[in-house]
Amino acid sequence: MKKAVVVNDVEKLKKIVKIYDIIGIGSEFCHNISMKLFDEIYKELEKILKNKKIIIYTPILTDLIFDNFVDKLIKILYKFRDVEVMLTDFGLLEYLDHKFPNIKKGISRPLSIDFVRMNLKNINKFLNEWHINSIETNEVDFVEKFKKRDFKLYLRIPLKYVAASRFCPYERKITYSCNYECLSFYDELQIKNCNEKLILFENCYFKKMKITNYKKLDFDMIIETIYE
Repeated sequence: MKKAVVVNDVEKLKKIVKIYDIIGIGSEFCHNISMKLFDEIYKELEKILKNKKIIIYTPILTDLIFDNFVDKLIKILYKFRDVEVMLTDFGLLEYLDHKFPNIKKGISRPLSIDFVRMNLKNINKFLNEWHINSIETNEVDFVEKFKKRDFKLYLRIPLKYVAASRFCPYERKITYSCNYECLSFYDELQIKNCNEKLILFENCYFKKMKITNYKKLDFDMIIETIYE
């Protein structure tokens, strides 16, 4: 199985890029992070990424930010030959399906938590209608439920998605520009009256996944998040 990684820090990416076959950039949760990385990669990293498969993560977009976000995304789509876009926003899904029908598209975790509770017939119908290539999940039961499928399943490790908010915990507001304090930073938050901890990373809350034998599971790809 090919090695895949998601990194939201360009300097870290430069150090590990040779280790991985597939590189994920961007964020499912924050447009500021995604657009910053698009700009940096467009300017700096074409040569070292040109022979890699690129997975681009995209968040929910408001009307105010949509056009600017799409302009930056398009530059990346034209720059690399092997690209898959992971989607959280239905407006962006519709746009790409119309404007870039040949680009691979996937469903990322903020949406896939609902898909795992659907039946296979309805999932396949939706994915075929919108030409979806893959679904990414943290839920290992997903692969057992959908052994016979027309789409690819990606397992994202080691952080399990719990919840996200457009309210930035670092800026303490909803913002369209920031100082990127969250990059290369995470925090562990103790849950009251519980032994578990939540992990704050970007503008999202996670739990650490407990399963370790990932490679024995029948996923099409296992994608590691570098957050420490």
